[in-house]
Amino acid sequence: MDLQKLRNSLSHCSCGREHDISLRLVRIGPGVLAGAGPLLREGGLPDRVHVAADRNTLGACPGLLESLTSAGFEISLTLFDDLTHADMAAVERLCAEGTGAEALLAVGSGSLNDAARLASFRLERPYAVFGTAPSMDGYASTVAPVLENGYKRTYPAHAPLCILADSGVLASSPARLRSAGAGDLYGKYTALADWRVAHLLTGEYYCERVAGLMEDAVAKGAEGAVMEALVFSGIAMQLCGTSRPASGAEHHIAHFWEMLSLRDGREGDLHGRMVGVGALLVLREYKLLGGLKYVTALPDRWDANNIARVFGALADDIVKENSPGPLHNVNAERVAALWPEIRGILAGLPGLETVESALRAAGAPVTMAELGLSEDMAALGLRYGRYVRDRLTVLRLCDVLNV
Repeated sequence: MDLQKLRNSLSHCSCGREHDISLRLVRIGPGVLAGAGPLLREGGLPDRVHVAADRNTLGACPGLLESLTSAGFEISLTLFDDLTHADMAAVERLCAEGTGAEALLAVGSGSLNDAARLASFRLERPYAVFGTAPSMDGYASTVAPVLENGYKRTYPAHAPLCILADSGVLASSPARLRSAGAGDLYGKYTALADWRVAHLLTGEYYCERVAGLMEDAVAKGAEGAVMEALVFSGIAMQLCGTSRPASGAEHHIAHFWEMLSLRDGREGDLHGRMVGVGALLVLREYKLLGGLKYVTALPDRWDANNIARVFGALADDIVKENSPGPLHNVNAERVAALWPEIRGILAGLPGLETVESALRAAGAPVTMAELGLSEDMAALGLRYGRYVRDRLTVLRLCDVLNV
């Protein structure tokens, strides 16, 4: 990946911001595993490196530690048994065990990358990642979604210096992980629509070039370059400093399902797979909304009365997240006046059948049953998932519409 060419394409951006990419090296392809040590040297990783991995991810990368030591790195290791969720306990363990290192290296995909990103940020150390599966879009992100007391919060963090991935390791990763990456990618359609509508209504920062980069990422994924597409998606988030270009109502629904599953003692499916199904639900709703020629403005009707019933022990966090909430500076009459433009944004979304076919082709789930969830959870996700983040989406906007 030519990072300098990408930097040059973003110079003098019309959005008014000077975009920068802190990544020094991205290398995806054959032979990367054997050459990991020299590549990390090229990327500027310091000598003393603390590796964060679990038994599955380290087992998928035979010879990785040897490549590092041969390149002169001094290695220490936190080896989790099977880190399926990035939680604060994992972050705290990495902070404690990696405190003597000069840098961290995450070996894995979503959970290990998120935990290492936040731990390295808190330790004020750089980090790099050796990706083992094209399963999520956060490899290059500057934020870390981490579970704390059952609530999935997004914490500010920093991007890695280097992202490495060996095509052989990626191809050998479990099919479920690969399908999760596809689900995460195809959720970008609705996320971008949410971003554009929020900008229209509130003046929230928006960059057309970054949005275009995200659209290019989805196109790359559809052409088969999934890992590269996922890295591009993370770079788009890095350029804005938030997950806004990549995460909207579809992600909020996925977070809602994850949080309730864990609350009820169930493991739940992979995040990206949930995002894909959430995107289909949201896309259907947005197409229906786009068919309305007129809407009537109402006061904010956020469903505070049922929050305790639906969220249980997580209710206090949800109330805090929505106090005052993303609609506090949205004028309901302005929504009605701008509805024709909002309809135009929604009309630009692809058809439901197009996205469903793409997900099926990637082996990703498209139904609640394939996620092991009931249809009731679909309805709950659409109604209450909108409250898990203080972020304006078209779905959250429904609380001030007569729909």
